[in-house]
Amino acid sequence: MSEITAQPQNASQTAFRLSASDLEIWRGETLLLNGFSCHVDAGELVWLRGPNGAGKTTLMRILLGLSHPEAGQISWCGRDIREARADFLADAAWCGHQPGLRPELTPHENLAAWLPLCGRPSGRRIEEALALVGLGDRQAQPCHSLSAGQVRRAGLARLLLSEARLWCLDEPLTSLDAEGQTLVARLLADHCRQGGAALVSSHQALPESAGPIRELRIGREGTQ
Repeated sequence: MSEITAQPQNASQTAFRLSASDLEIWRGETLLLNGFSCHVDAGELVWLRGPNGAGKTTLMRILLGLSHPEAGQISWCGRDIREARADFLADAAWCGHQPGLRPELTPHENLAAWLPLCGRPSGRRIEEALALVGLGDRQAQPCHSLSAGQVRRAGLARLLLSEARLWCLDEPLTSLDAEGQTLVARLLADHCRQGGAALVSSHQALPESAGPIRELRIGREGTQ
């Protein structure tokens, strides 16, 4: 597997914060969170924990502006994300529980189709990103012929191409073997070490090699 190399960043652009205050979140008739506040700062790896049904994925989607809370405010660098939507979308990347790749296309074709939609040029080549996640020799295979872990790796390559400062990952360790989980840890550590940040929802403990981890608990297992 190729070594993960740092991408240069403008130091003046590394300081940022995603913050939420007094969120009220419902799922149907169930109140998931009330008066909930949190933040994610540059350089931080935040592990979002909670039991099934606590609302981890719902919260992450709301923090990204993909859904909306019943009450409360979410801001990016001090601005409401609705007002700073263009800047925020250019700075944030989402890797959902489902990779969202078309099975009939190869990893390379999927990334090539997605790249113009991400809204910014990438300093990496698609071939480089796939090599970094261990798919250098699988980039021309249709995704339906890959294992679940390999498909998840292709989804991770999208994060590298996005060059977003904020990564939001929902259950990124699912379907990955020990080597794949170590890869995720390396990607997270490298990203945060360069001044990026990551919010990760995971039922599994993140590998210690991911670096300093701040836990954010919701639901019955911990306090809000």
